Parts: sequence; C-alpha cells; structure tokens
Amino acid sequence: VLGFAAHGLAQEGRPERRGERGDRQRGDRQRTGADAEQMAQRMEQFRQQASARLKEALGSTDEEWQVLQPMVEKVQTLTLQARAGAAMGMLRRMGPRNTPGGETQSDVELKSQRLADVLRTENASPEEIRNALSALRDARAKANEELAKAQNELRELLTVRQEAQLVAMGLLE
Repeated sequence: VLGFAAHGLAQEGRPERRGERGDRQRGDRQRTGADAEQMAQRMEQFRQQASARLKEALGSTDEEWQVLQPMVEKVQTLTLQARAGAAMGMLRRMGPRNTPGGETQSDVELKSQRLADVLRTENASPEEIRNALSALRDARAKANEELAKAQNELRELLTVRQEAQLVAMGLLE
C-alpha cells in the first residue's frame, strides 16, 4: 500500500510530464511523411549493418556473400512469414519498408489478419472461425514448406562452419 501511495505522490508533483507523454504518444501515431522516410532510412541502415555482421560471422568473401546474401535474406523473410504472420502485418503498418520483402502482404499475413477480423466479430459463427483458422494453418504449412526448400538450397552452398553458424543463429534447422 505504501508503494502505491508513494507512487501516487510522486506523480502528483509532475502532472505536466503525464500530459507531455500523452502528447508524445499521440504524435507518434501521426507520423509525417518525413518521419516515415527517416524511419525507413534507419531500418535500411540497420539491415545493412546486420548483413555486414552476418557476412563477417560466416567468414564470407565479398564474392561468396554476393551469392549467399540473397538466399539468406530469402530464408529470413520466409522464416518471418511462416512463424509470425500477424507480427509482420503490424510491422508493415508501422511504416514503409519496415519488413523484408517489400510492402506486399504474404498469404500467412492475409490469413492471420482474416482470423483476427473474425475473432473481433462478436457474432462470428464457429464455422467462420474454423474456416479462418484452417486457412491460416494451411497458409503456414505452405510457408513452412517454402522455408524448408529455401533452407535446403542455402545449406547446399555453405561450408560446415557456415551451416553451424546459421543453425546457432536460428536461420537453419
């Protein structure tokens, strides 16, 4: 009880901060085009840095990386699509080019969104829910098949050390 009281007293001394935080949160939701472009640039820089670190971790030459990079990025994109369709949709809505693979929604994202929409409908029938759930499971199964194929294609080009590194990083099974 004392902790809650002390917290309440501490907050009373700073009402302007609470208001500022609310204003800041509202401002975050109303990003301008320039803000979105800045975010996209930061995400691109982050992606490039991550790519450079991965190249270094794999011990790849520039020539090897030219071949491996697109395949690694494909595996990364398919992994996200197969395992986190809803999360990918949320990231995509945050701003342009925040997710690998551009702005087109994957089938998993679309089916995940459809299921979320059905679940938000209070009077959705069990049949509607079952159909949306089944469609999402089918889309995830297909995405997992595509992921396994891309992982196998990548694995064929790797040394044992590189493969082990990607397994340790969670990109390969």
